[in-house]
Amino acid sequence: MRSTRCVFLFAFAVVALAAFLSGCTDQVTRPEARLMPAAKPTDSGGAAANFEKRNLANGIDTEELILEMAEVCMTKAGLHPELMTFCQSTATKAAQDQSLMQSWLSTWYGIDHSPTLGNADQHVLSNLVTLEGAEFETAYLEAMVKQYTTAIRVEQHCYGRATTTALIDFCFNMQLAQSNDIDQMNSWLCNWYGVCR
Repeated sequence: MRSTRCVFLFAFAVVALAAFLSGCTDQVTRPEARLMPAAKPTDSGGAAANFEKRNLANGIDTEELILEMAEVCMTKAGLHPELMTFCQSTATKAAQDQSLMQSWLSTWYGIDHSPTLGNADQHVLSNLVTLEGAEFETAYLEAMVKQYTTAIRVEQHCYGRATTTALIDFCFNMQLAQSNDIDQMNSWLCNWYGVCR
């Protein structure tokens, strides 16, 4: 009797987990949902609109730094192949996300925003350009972990304050993707260079 109950509970747990994961997959990771054009927010004024304008402009600047860091990475020889692949996909994604945010800012609020980098961001890039090999990999991974950690806090704030569904979904999906990337980069730092967190 006990083994029958265990088998039933195990089968129930597997079915429930599969149903839960398939529901989450449709809502969270479906890439085509991120690329669909979104309608203009219904609240085109007030605090929510001001927040969204600032968030999109800052996000465009953040993606510029991520893109330029990845481009520096792609110029380096002798890197781990996994890191080179990561840099290539990061550059592609940053360019796509930046373009999407620029289109939203322009369409929703009539603002054209060209990306700018502050002094601290330019210093990070200048430093990365001068490094090679293991020093570059370590510095790049640490800088990206720091950048993504900051971005995740911003994205959590975004999906708590934004009112446009497309932007809320975008921030939520970005936070999940960057959390996974942080785990991967920390794993590389630990396995390759003994920098374990």
